[in-house]
Amino acid sequence: MTLLLLLASGLDGKTLNFNSDWNFMKADPDGAHEVEFDDQEWAIVSAPHTFNDTDTFDNWSPPGHKGEMDQWMGRTWYRKHFVAPEDWQNKKVIIEFEAVRQLAEIYLNGEKIGSSINGFVPFAFDLSPYLEIGGDNVLAVMVDNSFIKDDDYDGWRSWDKYEGGAKLPWNNPHWHPAHGGIYRNVRLHIKDSLHLTLPVYSNLGTVGTYVYATEVSRTKATIGIEPQIVNSGTSTRTFKVVSRVLNREGDAVLTLEKDVRLKPSESRIIELTGSLREPQLWEPKHPYMYTVETELIEGDAVVDANRAPLAIRWF
Repeated sequence: MTLLLLLASGLDGKTLNFNSDWNFMKADPDGAHEVEFDDQEWAIVSAPHTFNDTDTFDNWSPPGHKGEMDQWMGRTWYRKHFVAPEDWQNKKVIIEFEAVRQLAEIYLNGEKIGSSINGFVPFAFDLSPYLEIGGDNVLAVMVDNSFIKDDDYDGWRSWDKYEGGAKLPWNNPHWHPAHGGIYRNVRLHIKDSLHLTLPVYSNLGTVGTYVYATEVSRTKATIGIEPQIVNSGTSTRTFKVVSRVLNREGDAVLTLEKDVRLKPSESRIIELTGSLREPQLWEPKHPYMYTVETELIEGDAVVDANRAPLAIRWF
């Protein structure tokens, strides 16, 4: 099944919920990353998804805090078919996984575009060079939750004999069940060549928008907002960065802005600071949260935007 994607515009640009309609196989067939591989008989699942949903917590842990010992482990595959619309031409298209456990290898249209071994933190990749604009695309994800058991471990000197997820010492039921799968959300970001980055440094080398408060008192706080902006296009762009601190009612209580000019292939972190009067201070009995909204405005158009939470605390 091929999905024709309809874009949903939001404050974070154009972002698609990519959770639904994954084809899944709890096995490791040859060629599963290839475009022409036949996955029509595979199960249809949606993320968040784990393939250990029925074999966890159904056995007692052996003595010695060894954990669940009878879980399925191995290499599995997820595949998603979609059409990339013509208006994605010259856009930056980024796939973001909130987490995949334990090992993940990502392929688009048969090409390996990257991998992740952490199992717990978000990662992302730029799909733009590999997309078939106006045509069918196949995103394939190999997920391996192989783990080592306490009874199998005979010291760090033997570590090289292990393969897949078992090479990672924290992937052990001694600590927690070794659930495998795309077990958190998946998003597809479609951005202009001039855009705010995502905070996914390990894969994209980008830091997103950093928001903080200093010199905090009950009468005022200094607010710092540092968005990272990239111009991945071929022409110089002149625009305005506008950041607003919104209260819980959505009203702007502080607005900061700066004119910026970025050359082609240039990346820059813009520093904005201002004073917020009589801030609502966060504490357990009063967990007040602000929202920081940042926009890139070129002419009369909002090219990209994002939102970040902000709590202000006085120690």
